[in-house]
Amino acid sequence: MSIRIKILTITILLMVSLNVLVGVVSKLLVLDSFVELENQITGEHVDRVVAAIDDSLNKLGSTLGDWANWDDTYEFIAGHRDQYIQENMMDSTFINLDVNIMAFFDTEGSIVYSKSIDLETETELPVSAALSTMVLSLSPFLVHEPENRSIRSLLFLDEKPVMIAALPVLTSEMKGPVGGTMIMARFIDETKLIQLSELLRLPLSVCEFNDAPWNEEFKEAHEAMMTGGKRFNKTTGLSIIAGYARLDDLFGAPALLVRTEIPRDIYARGLQGVGYFLLSMLILNGILCLAFLLLLKRHVIDRLVRLGKDADLVRIQGSNSYRLETTGNDELTMFAHTLNTMLDRLKQAQQKLGKASRNEALAKLAGGTAHQFNNILGIIMGSIETVLDKTGNDDPRKHLLASAYAAGERGREIVKQILVYGRTSQNSLSPSSLATIVNGALSLVNTSVPPYVSMVLHISPDCPQIMANPILVEQLILNICKNAFDAIGQKPGSVEINLAPETFSLAPPHLTDLPMGNYLHLSIRDTGEGMTPSVMEHIFEPFFSTKDVGKGTGLGLSVARGIMQQHGGWIGVLSEPLAGTTFDMIFPLMAAKTNNDDVISVEATPDVKSSRMIDTIESARLLFIENTPGIYELAINGFGKLGYQVTAVASGCEAIALIQDTPGRFSLVLVDTSIEDIAWTELCPALANAAPGLPLILCHWPHDKIDAASAESIGIREFVRKPPSLRLLLQTVQDVLEYSTIEKSQ
Repeated sequence: MSIRIKILTITILLMVSLNVLVGVVSKLLVLDSFVELENQITGEHVDRVVAAIDDSLNKLGSTLGDWANWDDTYEFIAGHRDQYIQENMMDSTFINLDVNIMAFFDTEGSIVYSKSIDLETETELPVSAALSTMVLSLSPFLVHEPENRSIRSLLFLDEKPVMIAALPVLTSEMKGPVGGTMIMARFIDETKLIQLSELLRLPLSVCEFNDAPWNEEFKEAHEAMMTGGKRFNKTTGLSIIAGYARLDDLFGAPALLVRTEIPRDIYARGLQGVGYFLLSMLILNGILCLAFLLLLKRHVIDRLVRLGKDADLVRIQGSNSYRLETTGNDELTMFAHTLNTMLDRLKQAQQKLGKASRNEALAKLAGGTAHQFNNILGIIMGSIETVLDKTGNDDPRKHLLASAYAAGERGREIVKQILVYGRTSQNSLSPSSLATIVNGALSLVNTSVPPYVSMVLHISPDCPQIMANPILVEQLILNICKNAFDAIGQKPGSVEINLAPETFSLAPPHLTDLPMGNYLHLSIRDTGEGMTPSVMEHIFEPFFSTKDVGKGTGLGLSVARGIMQQHGGWIGVLSEPLAGTTFDMIFPLMAAKTNNDDVISVEATPDVKSSRMIDTIESARLLFIENTPGIYELAINGFGKLGYQVTAVASGCEAIALIQDTPGRFSLVLVDTSIEDIAWTELCPALANAAPGLPLILCHWPHDKIDAASAESIGIREFVRKPPSLRLLLQTVQDVLEYSTIEKSQ
């Protein structure tokens, strides 16, 4: 899926989600407010209905008051006015008063007179017998005290809702004694409901509270008002809302259930308003979405596509020289700048990698050549040693032989530098004080400082220890100081050495691969001629030199870099023509102590561990296990002339067989690590098992690493570096034999 489709999909989803959210909020905040207002207005209409019914009751009571408190009525109920009925109880009177029933009861509750009229047909109806029963059963209707004035209530008579009012019969002056009770009643029939509906302009319906039509709506209203409520609203679809009211009787018990309904105009208007709002929001969101997509396409997507094409062009061309276009000042521009920076660093890394590969190949070649040259030097110097021992002091050739031997020693020093450069000479590191090493190196440097050069030393007092080889670090300092003296030349100048701990939060420009962290910083700055950038690119390459022929080997700085690599450190240079040069050497701080402290490098083992000097042990039988032609030939001849019986074999298996045949035949065995048919780590234990107590000498290359404790457990007593000098080998053999003789005597 392309990024365009992703962005379009996300934008549409966001727009839909926003509209849904707005719709929900509108429903909760706007429509709910309209519903609440609708319920409030419906409640007000229900209150109007209840007020209208109460008003009808009050009017009925007022009309009853005019009749019950009238001398004619008082005399009639006392039995003194027979014409009262003919004069007053005509059908027209009921119609004019809008009452259905009028009844007179004496003080005993007996009916004196009663009449009922159907107002709709204007015909007389028989008075329901239930009226007398109701009056007698409801004692409040039989009022006999003037203070119990009016009784008004809603009741059911012959299963019809009726408004009824009762008053004690008194004189016109409202005096007694009470002559009886007069009752007026008005049925709430269809005619009355139409009157109230027209008055209120609302549809009305009335039913007995406990005998309502049991549809779901009435049932819900009945249940709601049975719990104490007297009002209830119920929506019936989107167009009608019904309001219910409970009317109680004389004793406060539910009597009637009144229902009215109004159209949901308010809710419809709210719904319409929300719809218009949502539609406008939808249109607005669509416009904003379109504008957003157009702007996004112009300012983001098109630029991303262009960046992608540029990056793909880099891939197709296979070159890191192409750079991405950078316009503007935003995140995409920063991204393009970052990619360009990555390409720059990739180019630098590739250059460094190519240079490192060349240097690595050259180092391997130099290391291999140095090993072979070491073998040749060993044969040459061993031969010279043999001839020197046989030459008298007055022989004129002795001086020439000594010069040749000194040249061989010089050759060995050059080979050692080549091995350091090639990192084939693995030197052990131990906890060391770099401040002490610098002071020691400076004491050596001072012997060769030109008189016109001043040395300046600044060492911080809080320099922590590091893991270092003091001899190699001294050589590093000597090499750089010697180059500094050569750069200063014959004019006055200075060399400044600074040592201090330093925290790097950002790699310096000339040490780009330095990780952030805490280090020990050694810098050597001179005021010499400086270097051009073209020279600085090659100064760490082996055999590169700007000095005249014969004045340098071109190994000094390459050896310095090899030493820093062996210490896990970094070396960099800053220089400008005529502005001097600064070499910065960054050493990592000493790590926590590990469990491998017993594993040592043989380079740290002295050439001769024992200093005991004893006479040659004559008749000792030696076994040399070696397969390096020429190296041990002079030594074998020399041992033979001193009285030793020497046997040389080129196979480890052959040597094991010789010792197994006669375990006590040999006094000492010299094992060369270059044996090919069996590893020396397997050969030495086999020899120790075949002849327990038989001392072994291991002849090794400087880069071999050996666990000293393990070596001792398999019978190895001493170590000799290859190629061995004759004197060194003779002395080591004598020491081991003497120590073995002392052990056996004890």
